[in-house]
Amino acid sequence: MILQNYYNMSKQIAENIILGRGALSHVAEYLNLNRKVLVVTDDGVPSAYTDAILSACKNGYKFVFEHGEESKSFDTLQAILKKMLDCGFTRTDAVVAVGGGVTGDMAGFAASCYMRGVDFYNIPTTLLAQVDSSVGGKTAINFGGVKNNIGAFYMPKMVIIDPDVLSTLTPRLLHEGLAEAIKMAATSDAGLFEYIESDGSLDSKLSVLIVLLSWLITSQLCRIR
Repeated sequence: MILQNYYNMSKQIAENIILGRGALSHVAEYLNLNRKVLVVTDDGVPSAYTDAILSACKNGYKFVFEHGEESKSFDTLQAILKKMLDCGFTRTDAVVAVGGGVTGDMAGFAASCYMRGVDFYNIPTTLLAQVDSSVGGKTAINFGGVKNNIGAFYMPKMVIIDPDVLSTLTPRLLHEGLAEAIKMAATSDAGLFEYIESDGSLDSKLSVLIVLLSWLITSQLCRIR
């Protein structure tokens, strides 16, 4: 019964986290998009995901950067900020990240910098980002050959986690997220570890992944607070 409940409906598992299948198609119900919105993504994310956000925006813009860790740089940050400035963004406008951890880091840091901070929404599209980076509020770029050494803690106003987007991941990306899930369970929750261990086909069951995500994110929130 619990699997079926999670499978069929979106669930608000924290004040600022929505988790559920099909949540991406209902973003207008969860986010304030009645203003200028910059959707930040990388060129590896299916355009259907960003199009779903832009179609719900009153005045939406899109910024796409090259996927990969090399893009976590001052050059990309400056380009995002310039896009916002050129489009006349003010303190009342917003930034939406649609992608993995690199996208969330870049968009979140840009949002924290522009006019000393504008609203930031995070829509993670990789399992690793869903169970980890989208929750903690850490944003950063790489500098001088050092990873994540320039950044800020900037919590998103809302996180939308839609497990349906995981269907487009490569097996490698999916298993990267599952490895993080196992690590979290092994270090923080014996019951969750036993739950994962008992299901040998976990990566093929989106309904089970939703329960896993809810469990993991709740554990993360408890640690953060």
